[in-house]
Amino acid sequence: MNQNTETPINPEAGDYISDVAVAPEESLPEIESAFTGNSLDRVELFAARKIIFQHYKLIRKLEGMIGGLESAVANGSSPAAKKVAGVKLGFAQWILNDIASAVATFEAAGGDDAHFMLSQVYLEQDLPAKALPILEKLAAKDDSLEVTCGLIEAKTKLGDAKATLKEAEKLAKKNPTSPDAIYQQGLALDYLGEYESAIESYEAALDIDHTHVKASFRLGYDLALRGQEKEAIACYQRCIESGTVHTSALTNLGLLYEDTRQYDKAVKCFKQVLAGDPTDGRARLFLKDAIASLNLEYNEEQHGELEKRSDLLQQPIGDFELSVRCRGALETIGIATLSELVAHTEQELLACKNFGETSLQEIKSLLSAKKLRLGMSASELYGDPVAAKGGADSNMDRLVSDLDLSVRSRRCMERLGIVSVRDLMEKSERELLSGKNFGRTSLKELKDKLTELGLVLPEDS
Repeated sequence: MNQNTETPINPEAGDYISDVAVAPEESLPEIESAFTGNSLDRVELFAARKIIFQHYKLIRKLEGMIGGLESAVANGSSPAAKKVAGVKLGFAQWILNDIASAVATFEAAGGDDAHFMLSQVYLEQDLPAKALPILEKLAAKDDSLEVTCGLIEAKTKLGDAKATLKEAEKLAKKNPTSPDAIYQQGLALDYLGEYESAIESYEAALDIDHTHVKASFRLGYDLALRGQEKEAIACYQRCIESGTVHTSALTNLGLLYEDTRQYDKAVKCFKQVLAGDPTDGRARLFLKDAIASLNLEYNEEQHGELEKRSDLLQQPIGDFELSVRCRGALETIGIATLSELVAHTEQELLACKNFGETSLQEIKSLLSAKKLRLGMSASELYGDPVAAKGGADSNMDRLVSDLDLSVRSRRCMERLGIVSVRDLMEKSERELLSGKNFGRTSLKELKDKLTELGLVLPEDS
């Protein structure tokens, strides 16, 4: 499992991001306030970051503000105004997972606020060596809690946990209600191998702020190592629901779902990682394994169901409560078991002597109670897996990367966040053609591949 939170991803495929946690109309003023105007408030920006990832419409709102922020950077009324706009632009790019642009924007903006944000990006990217010199310069003139916590975290991750533990303990004693300070104490203990004490610190931080993402993540990681899978899953879910979605949290959660045989949930986690970063090779491998396990589990369950059905079909007609007239008619026809009965159609039975509508309804009621019907084929009865699962639907969880597409089409799929055939089948031709560099040639190639699988794209609405 991953030990550190990593790149925040844009959760296009998110099953774990609440779509109702925060009403967008209530939050828009807070978002607009944080990213507009000539004043800068770090606390306000980080609060907006957490709110934005609780509703997709707010993410779209932030995307729509990028152009205005870029214009403010280029055409600000003063150097100070341009610097503030630069910090806000970089912060927005960071939220939207455009990390390279965020780093470049912060570096170009300059100043303490931009440098602090840059250090936080590096820490979140697990690049403490890049964060440390920035934080050391800031700490020389800024002894704020947030800068001190950042400096301790960078030193801890670079292997100086023995010294940082003392610093963190002093900081936590000075700031007993700060979850950040208590978290730093837990992180140092964690890196020293004192896991029991580390867990206690993380839990203490979460008692103060149950939405503390870093504490939730590290607690989940440590609990998973101890074999407390249920508790670890709860921590990762809380981590994801509390703010920006991180690839490590989703990946670790997916692996825990696999360990607990919740393969459908594991598939969703890995798909969400790939929606944010289609080039994530580890997530792609994990997704393949989860889909394979899901299909294997299905086949095992299906085999058990088929054995039960086979036993049922071999039962003699005499074992069931039928009228004397109906039973006599079936004996005349030569039907002795349920298997022989369901092989006949309604028309075939009605064509037999002394078999009328009353007997037919009696038979249909019996079969319906057993989840059977007249006229069933052998493949339906005894398990053609493809037919039982829905024919072409068995291909829906195949990865698009397995379809042997051209490089152009494959890249188009990545840009559109399409990972599986199921994802593809949710797009109409018009939606696909709206993608960058996706033309009629790519569309024809896709349609030909889908035809081979017995599938057709949905019509444009």
